[in-house]
Amino acid sequence: MSELGIVKNHQVNFDVELRLESGRLLGPITLAYETYGQLNSNKSNAILVAHAWTGDAHAAGRHTQEDRKPGWWDDM
Repeated sequence: MSELGIVKNHQVNFDVELRLESGRLLGPITLAYETYGQLNSNKSNAILVAHAWTGDAHAAGRHTQEDRKPGWWDDM
């Protein structure tokens, strides 16, 4: 099992559409993310990993003890 142990998937819903420069509307959008470890007091240890190439926000660790699918970052 990954050293991270069990991680939780979070989601935020943005129901208001975003108007793009082209005039087209994008939305509503659901943003999925995972967090690992503890954010320090000055919040300088946060790292954003853009995962568009995987189509999956499950980057590392496992969601349950029985989860057989680790995150895609675990093998790197």
